[in-house]
Amino acid sequence: MHIFMTNDDGFESPGLIEMAKKLSRLGRVTVIAPNRGRSSCSSSLSLQTYLRMWHKESYGENISVLSCNGTTADCCKLALEHWLRNDMPDLVVSGINNGY
Repeated sequence: MHIFMTNDDGFESPGLIEMAKKLSRLGRVTVIAPNRGRSSCSSSLSLQTYLRMWHKESYGENISVLSCNGTTADCCKLALEHWLRNDMPDLVVSGINNGY
C-alpha cells in the first residue's frame, strides 16, 4: 500500500512524524508537507510564488519525506499532479493537527 501524507503544521510536526511511523507498518509512506507551519491557510494555493521541494531525512523505514515552500494545498497539488503522478497513493492522510 502507498500512503501519501501532508499537514498544515510543517514536515517537522511531532504529530505528522508519529502518524507516519505508525502508518509505515501498513506500507510505503510519502510525506510532502510545508517547510514551516501554515495554519489557517491550508486550502489556499500559491499563485505568484515559485514552489520548490526538498528531500528531507526520513522518519524511518518505508518513509520518504519532502518539504515544500508552499501551503498544504500546494503540497497536495504538486504531489498528485507531478511528484506521484506515476505512483499514485492508495490512501491520502492529512494531520495530525497541532490544534492552532
